[in-house]
Amino acid sequence: MRLEPNKEIIGVLHAVEEEDNNCTLQFSCTIEIELPSNAVSHEQLTTLVGERIGVLNVDGEFFIRKIEKR
Repeated sequence: MRLEPNKEIIGVLHAVEEEDNNCTLQFSCTIEIELPSNAVSHEQLTTLVGERIGVLNVDGEFFIRKIEKR
């Protein structure tokens, strides 16, 4: 993917490769999303801080799951 003008990507850089006049950067990203305040309990979300989670939006209903480490 190419970074669009006036956009920023944030993450940990893992590798850099150069080929055919292009430089490819491989990294993990952090993104921020907003949910309606009544979509999920704030207390539930607070207990998941620091955990790897999944957030699924099904027609405006939000589901949160903790993803266990392998």
